This record gives sequence, C-alpha cells and structure tokens, in this order.
Amino acid sequence: MPKKDKKESLFTLSKDYVDEVLEEAAEQNELLSELLEGFFESGIGEPHIAHALPYVMEVSWLNHCIMEILEREVGDKIMHTNKSTGEKEHIIMEASIYQLQALLIAKHQANLGLTRISYSVSMH
Repeated sequence: MPKKDKKESLFTLSKDYVDEVLEEAAEQNELLSELLEGFFESGIGEPHIAHALPYVMEVSWLNHCIMEILEREVGDKIMHTNKSTGEKEHIIMEASIYQLQALLIAKHQANLGLTRISYSVSMH
C-alpha cells in the first residue's frame, strides 16, 4: 500500500531578513576573496595561513549554499504581506528552512573559528 505523501509545511521569512542575509553573504564572499588573494601572495605554506584556509573556504562555501537556496526559494515568486505587521514576506518550503537553519549555524561556527585565530570577515 503506497504511503500518503506528507504535506510539506510552509514558512515565511521577511523580505528585509532575506535581503540582509543575501547582502551579508555576498559582501562576506568579497572579503573572503580578498583574503584569499592575500594568502596566495604571502605564500599558502605559511602556518597561520594554512590554519585559516579551511575556515575561509568553509565560510565561502556556506555563503554560496545560503545564497543558492534563498535565490531559488524567493526568485520571481509572489510575496505575501503579513496582515499583522504589514511586512512583505517570502513563503519558504519547510525543507529549505531546515537547510538554511543548518547552514547559518555552521557559518556562525566557522566564523567563530576564524575569529579565534584572529581573522574576521564579519560585517560591521
């Protein structure tokens, strides 16, 4: 007997929040690219660079994944206006919310790793 398909829940994210996350990821990747250029100019074999490189690559990859999910989910889709707050919101599939949550936590941890070794790519 075939299983009944579980209906996937929908969630909303405010347009402002989505825009902020996308902007931060893009700006952070620009900073990471500049940092990588400096690493290659200084010599990738330097111990402090070799220690930082995995974190830099991880944050860059996580930002790419975050942007890819958000761009796929919000793309050209219709926005919803929250009746309570008047805020414009994007409707996001449950699976994408869980993916974003995991990626944002991983990115936070990778950024902490960079900060512990005296590199910061946080937006001020």
